Amino acid sequence: MDRSEEINGLANCTLHKGQLYRPNVSGAMVKMPSGHAPGLGILRKICLDLILSNDDTNILRKRLRYRATHRGTKEADTIIGGFVTVQIDRLNVQELETLELLLDQSDPDLMDWLLGRQPMPDSDFRELLELMKESKKGLITD
Repeated sequence: MDRSEEINGLANCTLHKGQLYRPNVSGAMVKMPSGHAPGLGILRKICLDLILSNDDTNILRKRLRYRATHRGTKEADTIIGGFVTVQIDRLNVQELETLELLLDQSDPDLMDWLLGRQPMPDSDFRELLELMKESKKGLITD
């Protein structure tokens, strides 16, 4: 396995009881050595950074899911929370940040946009708002 394949495989690293594990060529998880081989410290750092960034993303997802399902009105909880609950695991980090901007908007504004009472704003979250409206066609009548 060359160095680039090894680095690409680090995206699947895990941390268990303080020990790093990475997939080998066959996909089995193997303990990363803790010695001082050249480049090993860098690989361990990359692996830890990826694990921590995945943890941060999971925390962000949980926070956004909670915010989406506890809006303050039953209608907003159903429409916004329902969309987020179904879609959140499919969103990448940039889309999660855009979702956070969308959730910063007031419920009356969001519902006006989703129900077509007001035109959707030209903003970073417009595409996400349109997906939300499309996904809830059965609940939203124009």
